[in-house]
Amino acid sequence: MIMACLEDRLSQGGSYDYGRAVVTAACTGLIGSLLGIIFIGILYNVIDINLHVLVKEIMIDKMQALLDTFGMDDAAADKAMEAFIKRDFRQDFRALATSALLSVVMNLLFGLVVGIFVRRKPDNPFET
Repeated sequence: MIMACLEDRLSQGGSYDYGRAVVTAACTGLIGSLLGIIFIGILYNVIDINLHVLVKEIMIDKMQALLDTFGMDDAAADKAMEAFIKRDFRQDFRALATSALLSVVMNLLFGLVVGIFVRRKPDNPFET
């Protein structure tokens, strides 16, 4: 995001408006996120259909090790593990659409922050 804004600012020369910086940053982040979501969708649904099972097994092992380090009593740890085991790791349309919506919101917020640091006010605002 920052590199895209800096490159756009160099091509503009002189001043660089906050609005343009926000749009450039948000669009760059959104394009990258959507490419990643498309890749994940193809990976989980076309390339390796059973990948979610492997990911779930690895996450269960990691979760069990993490719960052991917390020092929880066995009943609470078992209840947490049961809830975690019920979770579905499939990357269906609903999960991918949720990721896309969250990506839009997060990239807009990051774009607002990046725009603050990348913008450049004109030397003399009264000149056109």
